[in-house]
Amino acid sequence: MPKIGGVNRVILFATMVPLDSSSGGTIVCREHLRSIAATAMAETHVYAPAGRGQGDGRDFPTAVGAVFHPLELVPPSADFLGMPAITRHPFSMERQAAENWLVDRRFCEIAEEIRPDVIIIDYLFTALFIPSAFYCDAPVVIITLNREREFYRDQRKLGRVPPQARDSLLAEWRLGRFENEVHAKSDRIVVLCPHDTPRHRQQAARTEVIEPMLQEHARKWRPTGSANIFFVGNISHYPNFAAVRWLCQSLAPALASCAPWVRLTIIGADTAEVPQTWLQPNVDLLGRSTAEEVLQHFTGCGIFIAPIENSFGSKIKILEALAHATPLLATAQALTGVPGAAGIPLFRLDDPRGAAELVASLLHSPERLAALSQRMEEIRTSNLSRTRSAWPSLIEEVASAPAVSRRFRPWSGLRPRRAPTACGPVVEVGASSYHWIHSEGLGSLEQLNGRPLRWTAESASLTLLLDPAKPPRWLRVLTWDIAPEGETRLQVFANDSPVLEGWVVGGRPVERVVRLPPLRGCGELTLRFSTPGFRIAGDDRVLGVALESVRVGRSWFRMKAYPLALHYWNTHQPFQRFGRRLGLLPR
Repeated sequence: MPKIGGVNRVILFATMVPLDSSSGGTIVCREHLRSIAATAMAETHVYAPAGRGQGDGRDFPTAVGAVFHPLELVPPSADFLGMPAITRHPFSMERQAAENWLVDRRFCEIAEEIRPDVIIIDYLFTALFIPSAFYCDAPVVIITLNREREFYRDQRKLGRVPPQARDSLLAEWRLGRFENEVHAKSDRIVVLCPHDTPRHRQQAARTEVIEPMLQEHARKWRPTGSANIFFVGNISHYPNFAAVRWLCQSLAPALASCAPWVRLTIIGADTAEVPQTWLQPNVDLLGRSTAEEVLQHFTGCGIFIAPIENSFGSKIKILEALAHATPLLATAQALTGVPGAAGIPLFRLDDPRGAAELVASLLHSPERLAALSQRMEEIRTSNLSRTRSAWPSLIEEVASAPAVSRRFRPWSGLRPRRAPTACGPVVEVGASSYHWIHSEGLGSLEQLNGRPLRWTAESASLTLLLDPAKPPRWLRVLTWDIAPEGETRLQVFANDSPVLEGWVVGGRPVERVVRLPPLRGCGELTLRFSTPGFRIAGDDRVLGVALESVRVGRSWFRMKAYPLALHYWNTHQPFQRFGRRLGLLPR
């Protein structure tokens, strides 16, 4: 792509982290993008989810001068017929990435259109969704937020493994192998603190430490004489879980004995979701909160405390305290992502009594708190300019050098996502949207009597990818017996050729197996459902027909025998045990 209009570099920034301000990970991702988009003579494109949290993720890229391309994720599926066949020991987000194969396909289209000079992947697990980035000619920069294998190990120890991941040593080992492969295939590795530098010598040589830093906030901390200690952190994130546990079980009793006038306020944990042993008379658990309430506590508390026990990455709550110039005391591990943090009071987690006495002495001295607030502002200012200048120089250096040579093994975790084709004996395409390229007029999947139900509009369609050499030959349509008074007419077209016509009558569902037109050589199949449409009282939608199942396949016999086989599978105990062993049915 020729560079025009004074643009020397085209940057493609990709992340599966929403660009809103709903969490620490999203905030640091926004700051990375802010610094990258500030690169002179460069055009930045962003491929990311829009987000649904505080701060619209669609507006932020535009505000910093970048072009936004939405990354659309489908919700996780529980239907074993539509699930991709991946390992029984998945690690974090692996199953979600396998289901969202369209994300990688869309990434390839964007890369082909803009021809980036540099591809920047924010967050290690984003590489699961867009492995094709490593097959482009452009150099790849990976931003890692943690030492992910060690992070996963700690999650397993606390019993807080992410959803859809397996609590097993094999899953942890597979994650470590994937992490090492991403580092080895990247031209540069950006870490948020020196502790996250890879141990491999060649990977360490390609690593750049860029500690993020937030812009100055308009609302600053002001001394109010408050005897309140503040902490914020959602306990679903395991470092925050460990921090809240220490605050409630260790610091609170120590404060009660040496400084009973001090109160501890925690946002991110509710009394209903913590053990009874965590409930203390001098602790206020406020649960989830709004951004405005968090801001009020940052600017009006007596002091902010960060009892973090791990040294992974950068702690966003520390960066927020710096942005507000809020007085802070922390563990040494909490400050790993903040260079030049001398002057911030430190405490040890194995000495809660010492921490309580330190808190009491600081709250008794307004002069020390004011001096500490001033020191927080000095640390933020000195680090911000260095962070802002680090990204443009890194991008120029990477873009000017040739991309690293990449060789991929057959078992590589970075194989490009293949679009699943609707081929095989029987493939469910009605109750499962896994094989869809696009659709129109189809409602969301519902349940009725434990079986799937999906409404169509008057005219609805879905498009599938096919294997041109082995296309399906047969179509099976099963509807629910839900119809307006009398009956409704249903027509089904395959690539605009009529293949089925029938009447849906109340009390009598339609179940038909019909021959598809010749599809050899066709790469796609579009099924279109046409009905007159009707309305149900209390529902604003115009409804067509209620589909229970739509299946395509190459074998007429298996298409006819499939419902019987599925019935035995779901009702007979030996089949259920076999399905659970294969991971196809829930345990």
